[in-house]
Amino acid sequence: LYANDLGGVAGITPLKAREAVQTSIDRILNRQGHDGAFGLWRVGDGYANPWIGVYATDFIQRSFEKEYIVNESALKSSYKALKIITKMENYPNLNYKWRYNSDKSSRIKTRQAEAAAYAHYVLARAGKANLSDLRYFTDNHANKMHTPLSWGHLGAALTMMGDKSRANAAFDSAKEKLGYENDNDYYQTSLRDAAGLMALVNEVKAVESIDTVLTAFESSLKLPNRLNTQEKAQTILAIRSFILGSEPVNIRAKNAKLTTNNGIAKSHLLGRDLREKPSYINNSTSDTWSSVMVSGSPLTAPEPQENGFVIHKNMYTMSGEKVNLDTIQKGAKFIIKVDFRSTQNRSRQAVLADLLPAGLEIETILLPEDGALRNGKKGAFDWLGELSNFQTQEMRDDRLIAVAESRRKESYAIAYIVRAVTSGDFIWPGAVVQDMYRPADQSSTQSKRLIISSDVRG
Repeated sequence: LYANDLGGVAGITPLKAREAVQTSIDRILNRQGHDGAFGLWRVGDGYANPWIGVYATDFIQRSFEKEYIVNESALKSSYKALKIITKMENYPNLNYKWRYNSDKSSRIKTRQAEAAAYAHYVLARAGKANLSDLRYFTDNHANKMHTPLSWGHLGAALTMMGDKSRANAAFDSAKEKLGYENDNDYYQTSLRDAAGLMALVNEVKAVESIDTVLTAFESSLKLPNRLNTQEKAQTILAIRSFILGSEPVNIRAKNAKLTTNNGIAKSHLLGRDLREKPSYINNSTSDTWSSVMVSGSPLTAPEPQENGFVIHKNMYTMSGEKVNLDTIQKGAKFIIKVDFRSTQNRSRQAVLADLLPAGLEIETILLPEDGALRNGKKGAFDWLGELSNFQTQEMRDDRLIAVAESRRKESYAIAYIVRAVTSGDFIWPGAVVQDMYRPADQSSTQSKRLIISSDVRG
């Protein structure tokens, strides 16, 4: 949504980026139920917690501000759901995951309060907040919150509504809690909170808090490939909040094409452009940050790795024999089975991606009842063993995707039928399993060579 504000992405035109964002908006709104609540993977699935429902509304609202196509009745329904979320202790009848199996009563109230603070903020941005409700929440429920970001949401909402005294107290609480970590909350990290708080402080111009929050933000930054989705989103908001208030830059380029848009100057360079030794001079009146993004294709297939998970992938004939990848014939069908488990006892959103070589296509994903069942009954492919239920599983053109909510070291297994559709010599990528919110926890299987011969049967 804000990529162009930050200089864009190399190789993606603003029009292409806009098309991609519109697709995201449509996909998210297709997961909204009649009550205004969002499903995590599909409408009404009940997997999303209230906080992520507010986050979805936040994105939709920001998209509407950027003049994307947003169904206004859907946006109104979202606001209605947010107003219900702000009503603490009523345990609203929205299709969200309000309770967790291991949650104590105090933790449930904390999750509700933090979702409510976020909801108050999004409503305030939209001009839909109620000041008396906001004050009541601040005086009676805010003390249940633990994260700096939640206190920042509250402080920003109060500032927007004109209650400076309570807003200052909320921002003071946010600063005191910087560095907080909750391993049981998928979306929370100290970086997410510091980045999100930085964006909020800049948004409402809480100048007395900027230095403290900026120090926390800078000290908690990680390498880009170690950021989870929430950390990426909040870091983008933080950086954008500085750009919106910055003076125009004055950068001069030598041996490179440079485009400038307010606080951003950018060059898109191909490998051959580097031979010209491009250089840049800052003629601005203040220091200017520089950043470099490098993208390309690896020369060799990645090696298998094991970090946080154990994963195995096997390929069988339809009757259960192991397949020799050197003797595949076009038109033949096979079963691919992937097993994985966490090596740590921790709550996870485990995402499995099994990429296919160009010569294979997925025909169907097998159901748990197709494998061995715990009640002693046998499915059509019981030799595969037990197959797992997943929150979501998708057949795509080039891969299988499955997501499981893992709490301990449980094992998960999925199997699907593929057909060899194109003859040739291919690389079969390894399967990858990753913790969605701890990107460093990632394991993969070995890439292999796959040869598919012409169909001798004509």
